[in-house]
Amino acid sequence: MNLKKISLLLFLAAAFTFMSCSTEDTETTEVALRTKVYTLNSADNAAISGTATFTEKEDGTTTILLSLTNSNNDIHPAFIYLDDVSSTGAVAITLAPIECNCEESTTEVSMLDNGTPITFSELLFFDGNIRVHQSASDLETVIAEGNVGINAINEEAK
Repeated sequence: MNLKKISLLLFLAAAFTFMSCSTEDTETTEVALRTKVYTLNSADNAAISGTATFTEKEDGTTTILLSLTNSNNDIHPAFIYLDDVSSTGAVAITLAPIECNCEESTTEVSMLDNGTPITFSELLFFDGNIRVHQSASDLETVIAEGNVGINAINEEAK
């Protein structure tokens, strides 16, 4: 082979190499993270209300942010219970308590308390409700509550 053919082959090989690098999947695949906000209505005190914001995370977990307004300085335990707010279902997920004056808590959720994995999508259709209690020593008093998942969907359809 003559020098021109070798040079041309090397040039074409280099060109294809650079072209193949530039056509690789360079687009980043962004996961559309979703958020769902549920209302927490007052229970025993008409002045207390709040929200529960479920946010999907890239690692598959769900962040649940509880926010209250007009609560007191007690540490308020919070749970996701089975069934809707009118029932007395068992605790499915223990949430971080709402502490001090911040009136907020954040919990990372990837499973139920019994160890069953749960995703954001499954939480959107979960048969449950959230209840925020007055204090650890007064779990009988619910200060805010609201349906989540399928119960909230059914409530909105009424």
